[in-house]
Amino acid sequence: MNNMKSGIISFFKILLFFIILITFTVFMSNNSDFVRVNLAPFDYILEIKLFLLIIISFVLGILAMILFNLIASLFGLKEIFSYFKRKKMEKEINKLKTKYSQLESENE
Repeated sequence: MNNMKSGIISFFKILLFFIILITFTVFMSNNSDFVRVNLAPFDYILEIKLFLLIIISFVLGILAMILFNLIASLFGLKEIFSYFKRKKMEKEINKLKTKYSQLESENE
């Protein structure tokens, strides 16, 4: 049973890979026009195919996310964010406790 399950999973992985590959190929063929990109602070104009520009933007976004998470973990920003989130949740819990105790006293 386990062997059959892993076979089905590997089949769907291969199927997903080919679906992504076909989608990527269609995307590339439909977006093969050249576009001009002005690199504003510098005095350059880059002429690049549209699909390459989109792929490069996507990759740069992923790299920026990885870099942000790395910086956040190095400087302990996640702990700071979680501290403020915990404080906010504690305030909300205290509000709900007081509201509950008021309702409980009204019912008695």
